[in-house]
Amino acid sequence: MAKTRKWYVLCLVLFVGMICSNNQSPFSSILHHHFISNNFISGSMLSSSYATTTILNTLEDEKKEEKKSKTEPSTNVAPDHRSEVPMVEELVKARRSYQESMMKLYLHYKKTNDNERMKWVEEELKQFHRIVKHAYLLELDVPIQSLQPKDNIKEANEMFRQAISYKDRGFGTDYIDNQRRAEIILQRILDQYPQSDKIGEVAYQLGDIYEHYRPTPQYKRAAAYFERSFQWNKSGSNDARLRAATLYDRRLNDKPKAKELYNSVIDNDINSARVEEAKRRLGELTGRR
Repeated sequence: MAKTRKWYVLCLVLFVGMICSNNQSPFSSILHHHFISNNFISGSMLSSSYATTTILNTLEDEKKEEKKSKTEPSTNVAPDHRSEVPMVEELVKARRSYQESMMKLYLHYKKTNDNERMKWVEEELKQFHRIVKHAYLLELDVPIQSLQPKDNIKEANEMFRQAISYKDRGFGTDYIDNQRRAEIILQRILDQYPQSDKIGEVAYQLGDIYEHYRPTPQYKRAAAYFERSFQWNKSGSNDARLRAATLYDRRLNDKPKAKELYNSVIDNDINSARVEEAKRRLGELTGRR
């Protein structure tokens, strides 16, 4: 699972650089987290030789970790889906291999000053990252419940602020691009700073992104991240429990899970309006008024 998340974030983060233009200064302050310059479209994807070395080292690290990480997911996947694990892992590997090849090709064209072909790579990667890639097994996408959000980490806080500066901004294609930017940065926080005390809120924002994902909402993924939000932030005051319950109830037609979460809202939420909503809907589901 660690390898899957790491590659998802590293390669998608290239997309942030691709769709950011020079006049989007808020992004420039977090570029050192992602090893990417903010003028990718003008032909400068990597900000320095350090960035190039970092990406190549990451590619090598992934090869070293492959054997270890390959055996981890099957222990977390539900028994009726374990037969899918090799196929999903193969898909993830294929996506990773494609992106690795494209990045190496880009670095080659950069080294040989072939600006035309560099732009071809940029355009192909940009379109690749804009297409929807489903999380076929949530166990390979959503971090484990047992993460301990205990540290106030400056870098994670800064990245979270940047993600929020993009989220829900713009219209049409600009809106979709900004949602992808926010998603990439939020996923990066979970990958790089899993001990951050902001991961509960990060999970909440990802749940919101996936619930309203375009072109097609990803309701199961959204519900899973809303659950992680209140599991990681037990003292939180947001509506993650109720939103997860509503998704299981209205969108996923999982009434037993919805009832469980409505009861959890009643037992744990401090907001009276949300508690009353949970009681009302639970009464409808159970036939009690």
